[in-house]
Amino acid sequence: SISLWYACVIYSVCVVSVVSNSTEAVSDKNEAAVIVRECRTPNHDTGFCIRIKQCNILLSQVNNTDAREFLLASRCGSPKEDISNPKVCCGKYDNFRRVKMNRIFPRSCGHQEVAFESRIMGGEEASLGEFPWIARLMYRNKDGQKVFGCSGFLINYNHVITAAHCVHPGYVGDKVLTSVVLGEHNTETKLDCSSDGKNCNTRHIRKIDKITIHPGYSPRSSAYYSDIAILHMKSGARRSKYVQPICVLRNSSEIPAKYFLSGWGKTEKALVSKIKMKVEVPPFDLAKCKEKFAKANIDVKDTQICAGGVSGKDSCVGDSGGPLMMADDHETWYVAGVVSFGMSRCAMEGFPGIYTNITPFLPWIKSEIEQNLLSLNVTQSHKKPKPTVSPST
Repeated sequence: SISLWYACVIYSVCVVSVVSNSTEAVSDKNEAAVIVRECRTPNHDTGFCIRIKQCNILLSQVNNTDAREFLLASRCGSPKEDISNPKVCCGKYDNFRRVKMNRIFPRSCGHQEVAFESRIMGGEEASLGEFPWIARLMYRNKDGQKVFGCSGFLINYNHVITAAHCVHPGYVGDKVLTSVVLGEHNTETKLDCSSDGKNCNTRHIRKIDKITIHPGYSPRSSAYYSDIAILHMKSGARRSKYVQPICVLRNSSEIPAKYFLSGWGKTEKALVSKIKMKVEVPPFDLAKCKEKFAKANIDVKDTQICAGGVSGKDSCVGDSGGPLMMADDHETWYVAGVVSFGMSRCAMEGFPGIYTNITPFLPWIKSEIEQNLLSLNVTQSHKKPKPTVSPST
């Protein structure tokens, strides 16, 4: 087989015999009748679990202190084995492969070609092409019907961020997230055009390959801590003026004069809006916010942001998972938070909405996306995406 030839040539492990349709080979180099099994390297590619003295590519790194972490992560034998010649997962690389940061957080982001001029509670209609990073989440219910609920937002052309409660089985019940809709404006039309008919946009749908929920999230918590999840799309989004990623705020100490929200949630007149809406909300002092919610026995943490508290202006049910946005002086847009929860009544005077502060979660987001991009070359078969909680890092 190809894999056994690969083991012999690349790793100097000569195959003596093999069981049909098996991924295991027998080595006679230094050990008689020892099974050589396939394994997954720290870079998520396929290797073979052999002694390090048989693996020239890793053996050459033994005295390289920069490769120490990789060598330790490559071990695949028993904890009690001979440490002078341990088993390692021998692959094609001698150290960690790194994904370029601009693949995770693109340099070109947060730009929209529609000026901010032109309902969410107290809001107004967004212009066509405004906030081109916002995505609608499409689910399949127990009857097989397509239904919508939450929102999300593109941070690159392969990944959407949303709220963990929008995808956790303990919260969504029988619904299964299947896809995201990008470039949406009017949910009742397939083609959206400007008033002069010169600019038109067709929405496109991307299926979800994998859902990663932050390990700190629990649907039993009334405070919605770590309410964030990553959606890995099966194929990349098509870049256009109507589909762009938003920049991610790196410094959470930057508090703007006002935040912005957008989505298809509740308006004063309807349960759901057919047109993408927008609204601006003011920041709300975190210390005062903690006092407010403490009265409801909810302990607001520093990993959360409070905003709003103005009567009639807030994010509501259909906007969960969407971005809490801000813009700099150059009209570049950043996501500061993820819409999480609020009081049972939307847009109550004096009670702000609560948002997951995205900045403290950037190391986790980077790590999860890096692993996903590195493993794209590994064939995966997911008949339907099943939410998985990533291991704590």
